[in-house]
Amino acid sequence: MFATFETEEGLNRAITYNDAANPQMKFLGEDLIIQQASEPTDIIWENRHFEPRTRTCKRVVVWTVIFGMLAVSAALIFKFTLISNSAKFRYPAAQCSTTADEYAKRITRTGNKKIWEYDAVMEHKVNYDGLVLKPVTHFTDVLQCFCNERAQAK
Repeated sequence: MFATFETEEGLNRAITYNDAANPQMKFLGEDLIIQQASEPTDIIWENRHFEPRTRTCKRVVVWTVIFGMLAVSAALIFKFTLISNSAKFRYPAAQCSTTADEYAKRITRTGNKKIWEYDAVMEHKVNYDGLVLKPVTHFTDVLQCFCNERAQAK
């Protein structure tokens, strides 16, 4: 039910009376609750003809689209994270100073100056031949550090 007041004073009196501890106003046996109506500019008049069932269907469609887009986004993030992690696993961070020291000791001990080159080539061969049989390979720092040493030597 809507009520209009001639003056603002009438509105204020009704609100004060309604806010009292024991309101006495009843309509058809029910307590009256007075609250201010929304401004006519707050209502989208073009949407007033939609029935509640139509609005519910539209809400369901919107929420389905939102959850679908979130699911696709989550799947893409998951897939690209897997790709990124596989690259990190395949080419781990190398500690070349440690590897160079280790091979310097081995070269001194064995007298074979080509041992590092041999190990690097074998690692390359094993991993790239393994790509045909298995998609996941793992490079150690032997190949990476050998290539870095050769690049610095030039």
